[in-house]
Amino acid sequence: MKDLEEYRLVTLIDTIKHQNIGGKNFRIEKEGCMSYILDYNFDNMTPAVHNFILRRDDILEVDDNMKIYYGHVLDTNLGYFIAEDEIKGE
Repeated sequence: MKDLEEYRLVTLIDTIKHQNIGGKNFRIEKEGCMSYILDYNFDNMTPAVHNFILRRDDILEVDDNMKIYYGHVLDTNLGYFIAEDEIKGE
């Protein structure tokens, strides 16, 4: 994952039901690709990685090069991984 020089604000798609983050404003802080998640050491999995995997039914079907982002939902300040197809207007 690469740290961004400037954070980017986006809005998540409404259909994300996990912890009611759908439709919320999200601050992107890092970016990478899906292979980061797929290659993650599952013995040391962080809650954000674990929740992303559980939330994505299609985790094994998506392209390894799909962009993923790490950041925080502004209303809760909780950290999440999101995929590029979970951002409104992307």
